Amino acid sequence: QFGLKFSPRISASISYVGIKGEKEVKPGIIAGIVTDEENACLVATVRILYTDRPKVITESETGTFRFDDLKPGIYEVYALSEGYINLSNKVTVTSDKTTYVEFRMKRKERETGDFIGNVFDIETKAPVVAKLSLIKIELTVTSEITGLFEFNNLEPGVYEIKAEAEGYETGYYPEVIESNEKTEVEIGMVKRGAVITLKGIKFDFNKAIIKPESYPILDEAADILKTHPDIKVELQGHTDSVGSDAYNLKLSDARAKSVRDYMIQKHNIDASRLSAQGYGERKPIGDNRTKEGRNQNRRVDFHILK
Repeated sequence: QFGLKFSPRISASISYVGIKGEKEVKPGIIAGIVTDEENACLVATVRILYTDRPKVITESETGTFRFDDLKPGIYEVYALSEGYINLSNKVTVTSDKTTYVEFRMKRKERETGDFIGNVFDIETKAPVVAKLSLIKIELTVTSEITGLFEFNNLEPGVYEIKAEAEGYETGYYPEVIESNEKTEVEIGMVKRGAVITLKGIKFDFNKAIIKPESYPILDEAADILKTHPDIKVELQGHTDSVGSDAYNLKLSDARAKSVRDYMIQKHNIDASRLSAQGYGERKPIGDNRTKEGRNQNRRVDFHILK
């Protein structure tokens, strides 16, 4: 019995000493500041990784931040600010103390690209001296006598190049700049009042049905309309002299209208910008007595209206 009574007293004594000697653990604080390399304060997002603590945004005036009520231990604090390289710091939090941390952010290197271009007459391929403007950033250069030009150190994105030259229609060419890339640009200038022959346009025999192999040629012609939104065009149909004048006039007119319909339906060109007219055999450019001449006369012309 004596042994049974004595055992509980020893147990109670040990338990009491353990509670009385235990040191109270208080939470700590992480506080800090985010600046750039010139010590200017930054607005930044700061997080404590691998915890459920919500992110904080630094004060705009002072660049400071603070996390309260943190259990003692090691934390990884992460800071990010637009245009700067993200940083992280490992921080040791101790009981009832504030641990200070400073983030000095380094600006990201600016990623840019270039335009390298060539300006030429769309018919003769001769170089053209033109004024070229990037509408987005109001930057202008003039092409060299060789037609070459450059725009350098541009932010990645979509740009519209406006091309102007004496005696030519003003064109607008959308182009994309990729980071650390040189984008080659070809700008074909269209003379005012020009008549461009769409070489290689073919139709079914004695019909106005366009052959599929002609589509790429028509697509290039549609690009002229897209890059020159202010011009209006008369699509002119022509034939050789085989057959009656009345028949050729009717056939050429139907073929010109087929080309007009293609531009409207396939490329969504505004119908008010396009007219179609057949001229039959009345405007030959080749000798109808030869096969080669007749081939030249069977054509569709793209007449830029003044």
